[in-house]
Amino acid sequence: MKYNLLLPLLLAGTAAGAAELLPNGTFEQKFKGWHYADYAGKPEPGAVVSDIVYGGNFAYRMGIPGDKGNDLYTGFKPVPGQDHQVTLMWKSDGLPPGDAEIRILRNGGGKVIGWASNPAGSGVNRLAVTGGTHDWRQVKFTVSGSEFPPEVTGANLYVKRGHNGIGNLYVDEISIRPVVPAPAAPADRLDRWEYEKWRKIPAPGGIDRAVTRSGGGSYCMFAPGQKGASIYQRIPFRPGEGLELSFYLKAEKVPDKDASFMILVNHKNKKTSWIAMPPGSGVNVLGTAGGTFDWREFRLSIPADAIPEDAASLLFFLKRRQNDAGKLYIDDFTAAPPQAEKPVQVVNLWPGDGSFEGGSTFFQLPPDETRAFHGRRSLRMEPAQTGLTSGYLFRVMRPNRTYTVSGYATSDRPGKLTVKADSHKYETIGTGSVELAPGEWKRFTVRLRPQQLVSSFRLGFTKPEGVAVWLDAFQLAEGDAAGTYVPETPLAIGVDRTGVPGEILYTGPEPLVQAARLHNSSGRPMTVKFTASVDAFGTPARRLASETVTLAPGETAVRPLTVLSRREAGYYVLRLRGEADGKVYKADFPLAVTAPPPPKGGNPFFGLHPMGPTSPEILRRIGVGAIRHMPGWRYIPEKDGKYRFSDHDIRYALAGMDQMNSVKVGLVPPRYRRPDGRFADHAAVNEFLRQMLAAWGGSIRDWEIENEPDLVFPGMFKKGGNDAAENYAAYVNAAAPVIKAANPCFRLLASGVSGVDFNTGFPFTRTVLEKAGRVIDVVPVHPYANARYVGADRSDIGPEANAVYRKTRELQKLIRETGGSQPVWYGEIGWALDVEEDYLSEAALRHAEYLSRLMLIGKAAGVERVQYFLADFCIEKERYYYGLWRNTLPLPAAPAYAASAQWLEGAKPGETVSDSDIQCFTYLDRNGRPFAALWTADGTPTKARIPLDAARLEAADFFNRPLALKQGPAELALSGAPVYLRLREGTAAELAAALRQAKYDLPPVSAGWRLRNGSTVELTLANRRTAPLTGKAVLSGAEFREPERPLALQPGEETT
Repeated sequence: MKYNLLLPLLLAGTAAGAAELLPNGTFEQKFKGWHYADYAGKPEPGAVVSDIVYGGNFAYRMGIPGDKGNDLYTGFKPVPGQDHQVTLMWKSDGLPPGDAEIRILRNGGGKVIGWASNPAGSGVNRLAVTGGTHDWRQVKFTVSGSEFPPEVTGANLYVKRGHNGIGNLYVDEISIRPVVPAPAAPADRLDRWEYEKWRKIPAPGGIDRAVTRSGGGSYCMFAPGQKGASIYQRIPFRPGEGLELSFYLKAEKVPDKDASFMILVNHKNKKTSWIAMPPGSGVNVLGTAGGTFDWREFRLSIPADAIPEDAASLLFFLKRRQNDAGKLYIDDFTAAPPQAEKPVQVVNLWPGDGSFEGGSTFFQLPPDETRAFHGRRSLRMEPAQTGLTSGYLFRVMRPNRTYTVSGYATSDRPGKLTVKADSHKYETIGTGSVELAPGEWKRFTVRLRPQQLVSSFRLGFTKPEGVAVWLDAFQLAEGDAAGTYVPETPLAIGVDRTGVPGEILYTGPEPLVQAARLHNSSGRPMTVKFTASVDAFGTPARRLASETVTLAPGETAVRPLTVLSRREAGYYVLRLRGEADGKVYKADFPLAVTAPPPPKGGNPFFGLHPMGPTSPEILRRIGVGAIRHMPGWRYIPEKDGKYRFSDHDIRYALAGMDQMNSVKVGLVPPRYRRPDGRFADHAAVNEFLRQMLAAWGGSIRDWEIENEPDLVFPGMFKKGGNDAAENYAAYVNAAAPVIKAANPCFRLLASGVSGVDFNTGFPFTRTVLEKAGRVIDVVPVHPYANARYVGADRSDIGPEANAVYRKTRELQKLIRETGGSQPVWYGEIGWALDVEEDYLSEAALRHAEYLSRLMLIGKAAGVERVQYFLADFCIEKERYYYGLWRNTLPLPAAPAYAASAQWLEGAKPGETVSDSDIQCFTYLDRNGRPFAALWTADGTPTKARIPLDAARLEAADFFNRPLALKQGPAELALSGAPVYLRLREGTAAELAAALRQAKYDLPPVSAGWRLRNGSTVELTLANRRTAPLTGKAVLSGAEFREPERPLALQPGEETT
């Protein structure tokens, strides 16, 4: 059953399901298939670029200095007699007015026929025009089929510029598709609009004969001075059947989401209810609209099971919140039974093995060879499971295109499987369901709503408890049709999971053996050159297998591989490659090996945001002792003043972890928001808090008031940061008695500010501490930097560049200045990694290094807990993913976290030896033994020579792999990856003293100069080392009065 809530369409027919005619309109194959007039001596009009793109990795920039008129073109074969829809994105930067245009040149019979016109036969052949400066803008138009008679056998799409030397034009996502005429469906045109006259209200509008889509006028909703308004009409339906509703809207300056669509059910018992989508969800607003746009089609697909069996009649409502703000027109409203879909051939875009013949990358489910729809295997959901969430399918949705996900399911007993797709922006973009029948494979489909940007999504499955379900043959197809299932590649290659939670193995002498699987999904024999190797941080890649395998159609070859002869600490990637018919198919499988975690103490240092498919058992394997949960007031169900709290929200606490609840009081339910829109009455908030404390207080000790209040409260109070801080502090003071009354041992956490406040001197926090510091037990700040997105462009920065250590010390000083002594936590902090980075890329390792360095800096600064963000979940800027795991598979950050926990959990800070280009801190571990950590702040490689006999030291890298030290004075290779150093015997003071005398292959002095006046240069020198420096400063390049000066600097001293 399809639950397609709302699909805006711009054409009566559809091009989405038709074949793409341009082979490289997205420039993902660089310049392949594109041309310019080199035969006329023209230069290439620009270049493929990767820095300014709309979707994918590449776009094309037209513009070269000194050029004049120039063209970019590519060929395609039009379908005779059919309309063709052209879409593209372009961005203009400093172009002359009307400089850029789109044209289509037709040819046939060995000659040029001429430019295509729009409208047909009009002679208007500039099909789209732009100029000036504007951001990415979509162009969409349809060229009539009469412009492509049978004699037209080929065509070229041209992007033309009149002055290619002035400014730059960027183009991307160019598409040409034949428009498949929409099948004529039996539909009733419904034009009898009514309004709620019994309420004795003015009419919300009326028929406007001058504005119409198809003739006869439309209904215009607009009435001066009228706020909320509705129109409705009866919808014909047949019991047991679904409905397909279609209508067209035109909007003129209508507020965003002002219009909403709902369907009222009149039951046979005279009661009423609203249709909810998905059925039973309680979500009865089926779609919204607003803004300014020309006639646009909207569709609602209502499945039969969404319509109650006792429905006597259905009424479609078009509602407005501000009927005096802008005009909204509706026309051509139709209702019809759903049309049966005809099987169509599609390309399967599923980015992995959707039939699980090689492995199950996106699902943490075991394979099952007892039944399969395709091939030999499926995945099994156990009877005790009621839900399942997949990993993300990263960046598979191109902008403004419809997609359909499908798969097959069977079960051991009857039941209903519900499937939903959530985008990376936390929006449900499609739903579906299927009634399961024992032993029968049945297909589910989920149509995905078009997204404006390149998007990722994940799937969620819900089934009844006690029913075993098997899943197989997943497919992602572009367009409205699921299409006949086809494997995504002829060769499936992969490996099953280890069976260990989170793929986090413990160290030990036993080997790790994994079985590589190769499955021929084609209908013919296949010869495959198969290779397998294991890659690891700090060691060369090791070849595991190399052979030629011949596979019959449908055959699977299984090859056991000894991935590790013994399980030693580290991060490993198993790489499988299969070459067949000139193509290479690959699968990479990462895993981590670490020592078992230290015991969880009463106040753990290591915390984590557990969002994503990561269980408490997985988190404990890397040493997580505490988690942070963020329940929002608006999202807790309430009826008659009683809130309903679920144990699902405290599952980590019930599993023995310390849970901190960050109560998002700023998410105010509409009924409790004050009339002026500013927050809510404190009594209402406290009643919600009191009930939450009563429900969950037996499991949770730490209660935070709001997440990042320096961002939330200014948005509610609109009077600036200081006013917002005072209002926030007022509620903190009001909440404190409620929390302490529930249990005096509960801790109140407040001013968990964002990186904005952290990086600007804590103005919000200062006000909060001055006004409410006496009731606050912990200050859990978020030391984010803006440059926290880690990728190949290296625009990210680590905690040192953001001065996290110094700013933490400044916060501690501020706490003392305001009369407090509260401990500091890092309540949220993390970095996001580009989803396209390899597991062992330089960026992926830097992402792990930042985590390790943050933990060391926090411990050295006296921070009592770090709640790292996060486990496996959040995408920002469409491509950067927060997580220690990526799609349930560990990144290098996961074993780096585990190693940090083994060294730092229960440890105490010692001395700050160096907080400059060399980072060096000492600590006492939980057993009282001294150790240190060293690295370079910017990742520069260097050597450290420490005046201690290497035999007295134990060294390990940031994955806790032992490092061998040469005999004699200790010498370490340093970089951005921390090195741990433990003194086998001796005191912390001895270790710190030796580290202060260490020598490094880096300049010991930093220098800066400026012109003080016309005859004087001012030179500033600073000792960056931990030992005194003597020498001389020498100036050259001009005639200085004293070109040489004696120099003597104490550690950290600066002189001018």
